[in-house]
Amino acid sequence: QKRISLGTYPEVTLREARSLRDEARALIAKGINPRDHRKQKRTAVRLADENNFEAVYRGWLEHRGPTGADTRGTQPGKEGRQTTLAMLPRIFDRDVLPTLGKRSIYEIKRPDLLEVIAKIEKRSALSIAEKVRTWFNQLFRYALVIVPGLEQNPASDLDVVALPLPPVRHNPFLR
Repeated sequence: QKRISLGTYPEVTLREARSLRDEARALIAKGINPRDHRKQKRTAVRLADENNFEAVYRGWLEHRGPTGADTRGTQPGKEGRQTTLAMLPRIFDRDVLPTLGKRSIYEIKRPDLLEVIAKIEKRSALSIAEKVRTWFNQLFRYALVIVPGLEQNPASDLDVVALPLPPVRHNPFLR
């Protein structure tokens, strides 16, 4: 016969132990093993702590590496203010991490990402908002592979509600 410990006496009162016993019996009645259920809950809590947004972001940034994995035509290793590897941490530290940094990657939903992008769009930084949408999509695609139990990408299709970029006017002073 399998047994389960509900705790030791001074920490767990008799009343608490009886309620925990009743919960365990209810789980058994539903066909759920209380030991396995407890292990799953502990694992879920541990994964939520290990996989907060900032930790996944740091892993993704490290995965991008010094080559940058940038397809916009910048040379790998090129240094300067406008390279993707220079802009990405600066923008995330200023706009994204204060809002989402400590939250679990599992609990971040599409409205949370839209809120961050709306703040950026509100200050009329539309090109940065477009880049953040792209980076969110890349980050959550990375997280789908790396983070166990993450089922969907909340950053997909964020461009549908994006404010349109103004038309580009090249060299307006040369005309």
